[in-house]
Amino acid sequence: MLKMFRKRRINIATVIVAVISMLAVGAYGIKQTIDVVAAVNFEKSLEAFPESYRDSLRALHKEHPNWTFEAVNTGLNWNTVLANECYLTRKLVPASGHSMSLGLMDNSRWYQTPTAWKAYDEIDGAFNYDNNEWVGFDTGQWNQASPAAVSYVMDPRNWLTEEYMFMFEQLSYNASHDTVTVINNTLKGTFMYNAKCPGASGNKTYAQVIVDAAKAAKVSAVHLAVRLIQEKGTSNDELGKGVITTDGKHFTQATGKEKTIYYNFFNIGAAGSGKQTVINNGGKEAMSEGWTSPYLAIMGGAVKVNNGYIAIGQDTIYFEMFSVVNKAYYYWKQYAQNLTASLTEGCKIYTTYKNSGITDSAFVFRIPVYNNMPEQACPNPGWYTNGDDTSLRANPNTRLKSLTVNGGELALTPTFNHEKTSYNVMVSYSTESVTIAAQAIAGTSTVSGTGKKSLKVGTNTYKIVCKSEYGTTRTYTLNITREKSPEKSTYLTALKPTSGSLSGTFNKATGKYKMTVNNSISSIGFTYTMESSESLVELRYGKHTISCSDGKIAAQSLTVGVNTFYIDVYDSADKSGEKTTYQVDVTRNAATTFDNKKLQINGSYINGFTIGEKVSNAIKAVSVTNGSVKILDSDKKAKSDSSMVATRDYFTVYDADGKVMKQYQIVLYGDVNGDGKVDLFDYMYLKKHHWVKPILTGIKLEAANIYSKSSGVDLFDMAVMKKFLWRNGTITQTR
Repeated sequence: MLKMFRKRRINIATVIVAVISMLAVGAYGIKQTIDVVAAVNFEKSLEAFPESYRDSLRALHKEHPNWTFEAVNTGLNWNTVLANECYLTRKLVPASGHSMSLGLMDNSRWYQTPTAWKAYDEIDGAFNYDNNEWVGFDTGQWNQASPAAVSYVMDPRNWLTEEYMFMFEQLSYNASHDTVTVINNTLKGTFMYNAKCPGASGNKTYAQVIVDAAKAAKVSAVHLAVRLIQEKGTSNDELGKGVITTDGKHFTQATGKEKTIYYNFFNIGAAGSGKQTVINNGGKEAMSEGWTSPYLAIMGGAVKVNNGYIAIGQDTIYFEMFSVVNKAYYYWKQYAQNLTASLTEGCKIYTTYKNSGITDSAFVFRIPVYNNMPEQACPNPGWYTNGDDTSLRANPNTRLKSLTVNGGELALTPTFNHEKTSYNVMVSYSTESVTIAAQAIAGTSTVSGTGKKSLKVGTNTYKIVCKSEYGTTRTYTLNITREKSPEKSTYLTALKPTSGSLSGTFNKATGKYKMTVNNSISSIGFTYTMESSESLVELRYGKHTISCSDGKIAAQSLTVGVNTFYIDVYDSADKSGEKTTYQVDVTRNAATTFDNKKLQINGSYINGFTIGEKVSNAIKAVSVTNGSVKILDSDKKAKSDSSMVATRDYFTVYDADGKVMKQYQIVLYGDVNGDGKVDLFDYMYLKKHHWVKPILTGIKLEAANIYSKSSGVDLFDMAVMKKFLWRNGTITQTR
C-alpha cells in the first residue's frame, strides 16, 4: 500500500513538472513570436529609408525600442536643395574671433570656425579678396558657410545617433516630458534658472511660463526652453533685456525706468545686416505684437513658433533650420541662419531628457529623405582633432595683387585683374628672355613660376601659381609670343612626342633622343617648333620619307622593340642648303599577360580563394608579365598584404604603365557580409534571407550560394554553412 502511494505521488509530481514546463515553453514561444513579428515590422518600416540610413536606425532601435522613426520623403533633389541652402547669407557660421561647437560629439567644446567651414571661391560675395577678409553678415559676427559644411550638417545620416536624434523629434506638446521640473533643469546656468518671469501673474518662474506657453501653443516646452537659450544665451541680450523707441523705427537699450519697453525673447524678425539693424527689426516685431514684458514675449513668441513653423510642417528642429517640407516656404523660411543651431539645440534637448531619465519614452522622429543623395554620408569638411590647431584657420586668399612682365614695360592683354587668370603678351624676335614678377594680396600666400624666362620662337606659356596659407591654389596663365626670325635656320626649338616623353630635355643642338612607351601605344607622332619659318621638315621612318607641316609629324605605327625616327630639318624649302637631323629611338614594350591559374573567372566575378587567405598569398596564386596585380577593398583602396581577402574586394590587373587592364570582384563563398570571415553573422544573413525576407542581391547573393548544386539561397546552403561552423565542414570555393 505504501509503495503504491509513493508511486502515485511520484506520478503526480511528474505531471505537475510536465505541465509547468509546457506552460513555460509556451510562454517563451509566444514571446519569441512577438519579438519576431516586432522585428519584421521594424524592418518593414525601414524600407521607407535608403539603405545608407538603416544600420544607424537599427542600432538606435536596439537601444530604444519605443522610439518611432518616420521617413519624410521631401521629393527634392539633394543638389537642388544644397544649392538653395548655399544662397548667400542663408547659412552662416561664426566669424573670426567667435566660436562654434558641434555639440556632444566633441564634448561640447568651442573653437573658432575652421576655414573649411567658411565659403570663399565657391560662393560669390562670401570673401572680399581685395580686403583679404571674409564678408561679415547679420551683426557682422557671421560669415557665409561653405557648401561642404552645409552638406555635412544637412545630411541626416551624420546625426542618426542617440545624442543628435532629437533634432528630428516631432515638436508637439507632451505633458509627460514638458514638466516645470524638467524645464527648470534645462534652464540651469542661465539667467532664467529659478528666476521669476517679469510680467507673469502669481510670481511665476520662467520655467512655469514656458510650460504655460507650450500648452497654449501646443509646442514642446523643452524645445521652447532650448530655443530661448540658443537665442538669449546665458546672460540675455538687448532684445531680451528690453528696448525703447521714439519713432517706431529705431530702438535702443532700455534702462528699466521707461514707461513702455518692448521685449523679443525668441528674436523673431531680428535679422539684417549689422547689429543695429537686427535690433531695430526685432524691436519692430515686438512693438507690432505688443510684447511689453518678458511674459508676453514668451507667450506670444511660442504661438509664432507654432504658427510660423510647426503648424506648416516644419515640426522638428531640423525642418525649422532647413525648410524642405512645405512648397510655399522652400528654403527661405528658416528660424535661424546659424548653420549648427540644429546640432547644439538637439544635443541640449537630449541632455535634458537624459538628465530627467526619460530617453526611453515613446518619441517620434521625423527624418528627411532626399532624391539622388550621395552614396555615403557627407564628410565633416575639417575639424579639430588635436586641440586648438590654428592651421585649420589659415587664410584661403589665392589672388594676386599684381602681375608684370619686364617691370610693366610689356603690356598684358587684357589689363590685369585678379579675377582673370589668362593673359597674352607679344614680343619681337630680338627679345630672347623676359622677367615675370607677381605679388600676392595676402602676405601669408606664396607665389611660384616667376623670374627670368628664356623665350623660344612662337608661343611660350608660363603658369604663375598663387598658393594660400590654407593650401588652396589659383593658377594664372601667361602666354608670351615671340615673333619669328627673318633668318634661315636648320634647328628645331621644340620637339614633343604625342605620347610619353623624351628621355631628356630637348635642346636644339642635341641630335639623339630615346623614349619608352607601353604596349598599348600602337602609333606615335610628334609636334615641333622651327627656329625659322623658312625651314622644311621631313620624317624618315623605315623605307618612307614623309613631308611635315604646321608643326606636326603624322603618327606612325610602332612594332614591339626599338623604332627609329629620323627628323630632317632643311634651311629652305628647296633643300639646297644645310640640314640638321634629329634621331629618336622609340622602344615599345611587350604586351601585359595574365594567367589566373587555379582561380575561376565567372563574368565580372573571380573565385577560388581560401577562407582567411592573406592578400599577399592570393596575389602569388596568379601569373602576370609586364604588369602587376593588386587587391583593392570595396571602396577600391589598396589592401595591405597582411589583410584577408573578402567578398566585394576587387582583384585588379595593371599593365606596365599602371593602368587597369582587368578588374574582377572577389566572391568568397560563405563570406556574405564581406569581412573575409565566415561566421554567425553570415549565417544570420542566410537565415533572414530564406526565412524572413529576401534581402541579398548581387555579389552578396552570389556569396551566399554556398551549395554549388543549387541556385539562390536555400536550406542546402544553410546546411553547408552550419556544418562548416559547427562540425569542421568545408565550403567549396570553386564552381
